[in-house]
Amino acid sequence: MPDFKRVKIYPYFCEMPDNRIKINNFPKIFKITNASKNVLPHSFDTHLVLVIDETHDGFMFGRFFKLRGDAPMIFNKRRGNEREIPLLPDDEIKEESLFVWNMSDGVIFAEYNFNAIRTFGGPLSSYLNSKFGVRGCTVTPIFNADAFDSLKKEDEIFSMCIKFAQEKTRILEKRFGWPSLKVFSEITKGNRTYLKVTIAGRRGNVLNKNEVIDFAKDWIEKEAPVDSIRVEASEAVYDLIGDTVLSYPLLVRKHGRKLDKKDFNGKACALYNNKIETIKATIRTA
Repeated sequence: MPDFKRVKIYPYFCEMPDNRIKINNFPKIFKITNASKNVLPHSFDTHLVLVIDETHDGFMFGRFFKLRGDAPMIFNKRRGNEREIPLLPDDEIKEESLFVWNMSDGVIFAEYNFNAIRTFGGPLSSYLNSKFGVRGCTVTPIFNADAFDSLKKEDEIFSMCIKFAQEKTRILEKRFGWPSLKVFSEITKGNRTYLKVTIAGRRGNVLNKNEVIDFAKDWIEKEAPVDSIRVEASEAVYDLIGDTVLSYPLLVRKHGRKLDKKDFNGKACALYNNKIETIKATIRTA
């Protein structure tokens, strides 16, 4: 049986106002055989590399590498001993985030990879500016508005997560009938501590969609002191406080720890074609 992973896809918009930068040249500049020329420092002991593997139907298919100089340890389960992975002088550990990039409209659909590049905005903006010696390249998240309208069309809701500051617990208890959270006051310290309460269906069970929507609308209308109400549904992840769509889920075939690039590229393009008109109609960037 094939193995699959549910990944989050975040949409971004890339602007390159400098006329010297031609996106049509990217496939040549960032092909894998030129990768050694494109390694740029990111933070202490890490580097970034942009790779364009191929192009098709106006899309660039590629990977954004995060390179680390620290190798993980290996554990032998039979002998019970640990050892380091030896790295050659120019070796680094590679973690990658896959993406599809539409060359005509500058929209990028990119994988959120916890071990590599989680969100593309800052890292890719800095990388492109450093690579081309400019300041004008920006990669910004696209926030697709009208979350409530989209949520109503969802088939299933899997979870709802409410985030709020520790000092707001008393207000939530008195004005909004929230269960007593006094027990956490001894655990948390200061007024910079945040709490998250997640309500999720167990073993495939889902939440009541209408109740989730009514609950969120009621709290928003009454200006409940919460920072976010994040809802994960079949087709997207929503931030109902900001009335935005944050990301889209994608079920991708994988081999070991690596995603199948061909499967990712095909499904990410299909997702783009399905969502792009809605995104353009309500597009706003951070």
